[in-house]
Amino acid sequence: MKTKILFLAVLTFFVPSLFGQMADIGKISNLEKLNPENEQISISRLDSTTLRNWTGTEWMVFFKSEYTYDSNGNRTALINYSMWMLNQWLSITKSEFMVDAMGRTTLETDYKWNVNKWDLSSKTENVYDANGRVFKYYSYTYDLTKNEWVGVIGLENSYDAKGNNTLEVYYSWNALTKEWVLSSKNEYTFDASDNRTMEIQSNYVANNWVFSTKNVSTYDANNNSTQEISYNYDTEIENWVFTDKEDYVYDNNGNNTLETRYNYDASASQWIGTYKFEYAFNEDDRDTLEIDYTYDAETSDWVYYHKYTNSYDANGKKIVDYSLDYDTDLNKWVGYEKNEYFYDVNGKTIREISYEYDTTISDWVSAGKIEYTYYNDYLISEMLMNEWEETKWTDAAKYNFYYSEHEIITSQKYVKTSEITVYPNPAKDFVTFKYSDIYNHITFELYDLQGRSILTKEIIGNEPVSLRDLAVGVYIYCLITDNQKHYGKLIKE
Repeated sequence: MKTKILFLAVLTFFVPSLFGQMADIGKISNLEKLNPENEQISISRLDSTTLRNWTGTEWMVFFKSEYTYDSNGNRTALINYSMWMLNQWLSITKSEFMVDAMGRTTLETDYKWNVNKWDLSSKTENVYDANGRVFKYYSYTYDLTKNEWVGVIGLENSYDAKGNNTLEVYYSWNALTKEWVLSSKNEYTFDASDNRTMEIQSNYVANNWVFSTKNVSTYDANNNSTQEISYNYDTEIENWVFTDKEDYVYDNNGNNTLETRYNYDASASQWIGTYKFEYAFNEDDRDTLEIDYTYDAETSDWVYYHKYTNSYDANGKKIVDYSLDYDTDLNKWVGYEKNEYFYDVNGKTIREISYEYDTTISDWVSAGKIEYTYYNDYLISEMLMNEWEETKWTDAAKYNFYYSEHEIITSQKYVKTSEITVYPNPAKDFVTFKYSDIYNHITFELYDLQGRSILTKEIIGNEPVSLRDLAVGVYIYCLITDNQKHYGKLIKE
């Protein structure tokens, strides 16, 4: 529900997130031409991005990012630059990436520019198991004074036969011995439906594991979480004690309509409410209303806090949302933010306008606007940001994204029917997999036509994968089976 876009927050949160998504473009790689019925599909690879600020008379380039890739389409480097000054870019940071034969990042090394050279800054290392899951992860910073790497966090994962992460062991860095030492661990338990039912966190103290916290979850017949209870471990009584609780209620469509949170009052041996959230949905299961409450201990009652509303058009696209606070003095809801969304005939967002509520005139006033331009009809190529000043829109900032085209080969009949079947295809709500017992493990990856990762899921038995949140169109799927990759087309109706 809380997906509102405050104009001033766009520069800090929305655009970096978008840059991260754009950076995933071009990750489809290592296609194996095992079937003669192949088809050329062009994907768009992000080469660079720029940020320009409006000075009042001209656009001044403020920031630039450049991406490089290997022959398989794996990203190998990212360089960030600051302002264009004295006819040259000033370098800021650089990241270099190493990948394995499956295109998975095994090493990321980060650098900072220092006058006339790159200084090492940090690095992360990933080790994968035979099923492509992260088995070990380590992060480091570089000590320039000692010219050595210093560990930050180490992590080792364990999985059960169904791919559930059952154990996380964390390590910290011993500066004296320059070695990883045990720090803490999280142990997870799952039910027959792979729902996480228990999490126990322990800390490593004086060569012993000491309990710290515990979370216990319960589920209904539809695998919806109905309750989560948290505990702390009391070392004096050597037992678990309640700390907080969350209860959930759902409608017949599985939508979460009520969430209630509590803290435990040990002196009174009872749960005390803290927050409550009520949700409403339309006939298409899209969220239309959220009301937040806090608990007033003096009156023993729930008190209004925040409210959010969403409205949608006939195509299910959000067209307006409101955010309101409850004014206890006036005993009414008072708006503080409004956002309007506009789309072209193909459903692409072309404009977003944000408003602030002016209490002096009791009306909404314009605050910010974003205009979108697209490349190849589906990738954002420009985001033009405007601010409202008194009676007109004025330019503020502009982001540009630059791409190049690259060909890949795929086939809808790529996987032999006797081994793996993807059905139905075309699909509307779900897609299911039927595969031979010769495969011990299957991972399903889905990409859009620009090569951007949409979802990744471990396949257990004949478990279906939901496509309900996907837009209608053509996608590329990848089935990873025992370290082999199989590609094909999937059509969403």
